Amino acid sequence: MEASYSPQKGWLWNKSIIENIIYPLEKEEMDEESWFRFNTAVEMARVQSFVQAMPEQYDKKVESHGDNLSGGEIQRILLARAFMNESRILMLDEYTSALDAMTESDLNDTLLNLKGKQTILVIAHRLSTVKNADYIMVIEKGRIVEQGSPDELQIRKGIYYKMVEKQKI
Repeated sequence: MEASYSPQKGWLWNKSIIENIIYPLEKEEMDEESWFRFNTAVEMARVQSFVQAMPEQYDKKVESHGDNLSGGEIQRILLARAFMNESRILMLDEYTSALDAMTESDLNDTLLNLKGKQTILVIAHRLSTVKNADYIMVIEKGRIVEQGSPDELQIRKGIYYKMVEKQKI
């Protein structure tokens, strides 16, 4: 697969957690390599941290739209699905918006480890989510108003600089 996408609010099916992560594969189609990718993906997305506390673990049935899961749990399942595809391009849309600061930091470390292996496009409002980016585009009212490396944008003392100073990331 060329690209994978992890949306802020994505679709989960009324199936088990594992089936939601391995989609579009079925469990019967999983071979040794697929299981390896699955285990790597759930580790990278920090899914095991909440699944281990569930009696059914990965076999837990997800209710319609993930109503029996928290927003952060849903985001991590969607992220694991994207990681499992091992795509050349990974698009992440507000992938940490429902996560606590510690989990966000862990996931940002995961993305740092992917540098040079995948092209990662991140859409975020929180500057802490993009602080390690190679290149940033600041969009205001649907238009790119600044772009460059974080260091370049800091030197220019424009919108990005003001946001960083305000949030003190």
